[in-house]
Amino acid sequence: MIHFALSVLYAFVPVAMVGHLRGWVALAAGGFYGLMLYMVNLYGLTMLFPWFSVARDWITLLAHLVFGLTLAAACLLLAGKSDRFSR
Repeated sequence: MIHFALSVLYAFVPVAMVGHLRGWVALAAGGFYGLMLYMVNLYGLTMLFPWFSVARDWITLLAHLVFGLTLAAACLLLAGKSDRFSR
């Protein structure tokens, strides 16, 4: 439940951003957003929660990247902009 709630909260920023971007640029922005979330979560929040440092690995990095890409793709599809992938 905690991860689901955080995912919903983290989705508010890129939802507004992806609406103004097109196709692959939106996906790249989503991937970048996922990488920034990784940095904030596993390096910034480690000051408050030191046990987060154990999760700094390539699997967690990949999970954050996939989250950002999937979020951007879902935003494009729900906004009806999926035809822009072919351009």
